Formats: sequence, structure tokens, C-alpha cells
Amino acid sequence: MTSTEESKDVEFDYGDEFFTKSAQDTVESQDADPAQLTETNTSVESKEELNQNRIENKLPELEITDHEQDVMKSTGEKQASINDITSEPGESPETEEARVETNAESDGEVDEWDELQLDPKNSAENPENMTSPMEFKEALQFFENIDLNQYADKIRTAPKRSGISSVFHNIVGPPKLHKSLVPERNLIFTLALIPFQNDELVHVRILQTLYKSLSNRKFDCPRFGPHWELIGFQGNDPSTDLRGCGMLGLLTTLHFVTSSNTKTLASNIYQLSRHEIQNFPFCVMSINITRISLQVLRSGKINKECNQRLKQRHKSKQKYTNDIDLTVYDVFQELYEAIFYKLYTVWKNEGKTMTESGFVIRDIETLAKQKPMDLLKNYRKRLSSEGSKKKNGGNQNEEKIESFVGIEDLG
Repeated sequence: MTSTEESKDVEFDYGDEFFTKSAQDTVESQDADPAQLTETNTSVESKEELNQNRIENKLPELEITDHEQDVMKSTGEKQASINDITSEPGESPETEEARVETNAESDGEVDEWDELQLDPKNSAENPENMTSPMEFKEALQFFENIDLNQYADKIRTAPKRSGISSVFHNIVGPPKLHKSLVPERNLIFTLALIPFQNDELVHVRILQTLYKSLSNRKFDCPRFGPHWELIGFQGNDPSTDLRGCGMLGLLTTLHFVTSSNTKTLASNIYQLSRHEIQNFPFCVMSINITRISLQVLRSGKINKECNQRLKQRHKSKQKYTNDIDLTVYDVFQELYEAIFYKLYTVWKNEGKTMTESGFVIRDIETLAKQKPMDLLKNYRKRLSSEGSKKKNGGNQNEEKIESFVGIEDLG
């Protein structure tokens, strides 16, 4: 270190204390006798300790002579010279000073790599990256308020019929849906056409809510990865399982697992889906049931139930409005739950496994298309009696479902 170098403060670690010296000039040798320096230094330190005690006891301080102060300064400079000598081979004094300074600060800081690893932004459990839970009504309201005109010409509200089939349907088929309910029904078909979008926060929040609700996790998970299989998706990207149902497949599942009326049933079904032998992909099964429910809605076989529920609501309100009141969606969601409940009883009571899943889904689909109202009535009956069975400790075995083998799909 030369005399032309700029002055800077360097910290050295001497045990529990840090001292700062000026590094402006080169270290000069001292002619004082080492034994004398040690004795004088001890004397000065003793005086300083006595002064500290005297200050605490509010007594006059002892005077330290100029000679004693010069000796203390000389001792500090000799220690700095020793630090220069003990630096690593080929290491300049400036490098050693920086190394010592880094070591001195190591008790309070971590190196750059550790900072990267400990940065909360890189953690999956970072509260800043945690999305708020998505309520079903909030999600539905979002879709009601965005422009969906691009899907208007693509929705299919009724099965294609022609010839005698069309005439027969018009004569003995289900009643038409009340005109005030048509927009709500069309919205359901539209939701089935909306693809998942990674850059849409509402879509991401719905997906994250499903994951946290089913897995009992507090924090968000990565958008892609094998962890999605935990809740019953088939791969690293849940959006690939939504073909055919779009965002509607996520909305029906969201309602099912978060509603206070159904989340217990949803939890029971999810636990069965995680069974060692009877396991099945919960979310994929839910999407399949949404698809079946959508076909029943398109057939018009729940139109009568929707119209009756609309009358009941208008009667209770003593007025008639054309506002969307979730009449159609409520019936549609209830049908979804009834189908899922029926599948649950079959799967659980008959010991079904994934090797039989195709047959089970086909039979359930046939029943839903043939007798959707029977499914709804049975579902409501079982739910109403469930509470009393638990209180009385009675037999809670689920209903044994009839066989559907050989029934043709007439939808």
C-alpha cells in the first residue's frame, strides 16, 4: 500500500470488538522497546479500565499522558503491519483488507448465493405470490361481465335432430325453457367453450383454489408440474384435461369443493379417489361428470325443473324479473352433484377400480340421460336423511345402484 492511495476505513475483527484505522500512509517501524511497550500499554489499559469504573461512579477520570497515548498508537500500527505480513501469498493488502472486512460482517449477513436461495421470492410458499381464494360467485360474475360475443355463434343449445326424430321431439319432448332463462343457459354452454388462459388471473386463481382446497395446502403451487396429479389431473398441465368442458369444468368443481353444502361430500369423494386400490383421478372424473351434465342440459330434460324453480322464486319474491338469478345453473350444478354422488356410491360399494372406470362412466352417463330427475330426487333424499343417520348411529351404507348393462344411449 503506497502513500498515494486514497484514504479509506478498514475494519478488523479482534475478538468481540471492531476497530477502525486510517489506511492512508504506509506502516512505519517503531524504535520503542517491546517490553517497555507492553508495560506501558498495560498501564494505559489499566487506567482506562479505572476511568470507566470512575465514570460509572461519577468520580474524576485519571489523566493519560501524551507519551502513553503515543505508545497505544504505535501498538495499533504494529498490529496493522502484522496483518499485512499474515495475508495469503500473492494477496495484496487491499485484498486482505476486503477479506477481513467480509469476515467481520459474516455474523450479520449471508453471501450472494445464500441470499438467492433464501430469497422469499424464490419460494413456493412466498406470501407475495399467494393468490387469494376464489369464490364461485366471484368467478361467475367475472365471466358474466366480459365480452363473450365471439362464442355466440359456436354454442350448441340442442342436439341435432332431423326428420321423424325432430317431429317426435316437438310433440312429446320436454317443454321449452322459459325465455327469461335462455341467457343463463347460453352462458353455461359458453363457459364450456372458454379455454384456460395462463395470463388471466381469475383462471389461475380458480385453479390454485382447487389445489389448495383439496390438498389442504396454504400456499400456491407452480403452474406446471407433477403435483397436479395429487388432486386428480393427468399430467403437468391441468389445462390439457379441460378439452370439451373448458372453464365450465373448473367452475363446477370449484363450486363442489368450496360450497358449505357440498364440501364434506366432495372431501369424502376425494379421499376415496386417493384410496390405495380404488383410486381414480378426482378432477378428471369431475370434468367427465360436467360433460355428462352438459349433455343432459342440452337435451332439455331439466327444462321443466328449471321452469318450476323459476316460478317458486318469483312467487317468494312476489314479483317477476328477467334478471339472471342462477336458476338454470343451480339445477345444472345440482345435477352434476347428483351424478357424482351416484358414481361415488357405485365405486365405493362395488369396489370399483380404474380398470372398470370406462364401464362405470358409461352406465352412469346412460342413467343421467334417461332419468335425470330420478337422480336428482334420490340425491336430495339421501342428503336430507344423512344428518339423521349420523345422529342416530344407524346404518350409513350407501345405496346399492342397479345394473345398467345393456341399456342403449338414446340421447
